[in-house]
Amino acid sequence: MDLFTNVCGVFIHFKDEAVPETVRSWNVRALPLPRSSRNSDVTVAADLFAAVRKFLDAKGKGPVHAGCIPKALRYA
Repeated sequence: MDLFTNVCGVFIHFKDEAVPETVRSWNVRALPLPRSSRNSDVTVAADLFAAVRKFLDAKGKGPVHAGCIPKALRYA
């Protein structure tokens, strides 16, 4: 349980399944994923990255997304 005080925890589960009791006691964000609606995957992925960005912004010195945009694409 101490792990999720320093690490961003995310629990992705199917919407029709209950979140286990042990996971509910952790400091994690539960993201429900619809089993039959694949077009919602993009929304859940955006929620996942928003949660990570918010966590890193709170722990860091400045906005994370400002340093994540490459100036030019490089291919090997």
